[in-house]
Amino acid sequence: MYYIHNKIPDITIETKISQMIVVGFDNSDISVQNIKKYVKNNKISGVIFYKRNINSPSQIKKQISQFNRLSNKKYPLFIMTDQEGGRVSRISSDNGFKNYKSAEYIAKNFGLNES
Repeated sequence: MYYIHNKIPDITIETKISQMIVVGFDNSDISVQNIKKYVKNNKISGVIFYKRNINSPSQIKKQISQFNRLSNKKYPLFIMTDQEGGRVSRISSDNGFKNYKSAEYIAKNFGLNES
């Protein structure tokens, strides 16, 4: 918020609020999602992908491109996923990605655990 406020001083309160909203969506086909109008009209700042939205690397790449084409370049769209590894693994070999170590594994094996 600090960045947007200082770089664009005449930003409206509605836009400031919309820049704090990130939404998920029901499935992997954004062509039928109402989310498109929110992206296009700058009513949200980003989208989050969950397991139900991710079928393959090529599919998610296509979706990200679609979202970016819809987005207003004045306010770049945040694209994210909830990926912690372990029990929360949205991207994995199950949907064509590499399996990554969990945050717990990295903390335990690379000296990042609590003292």
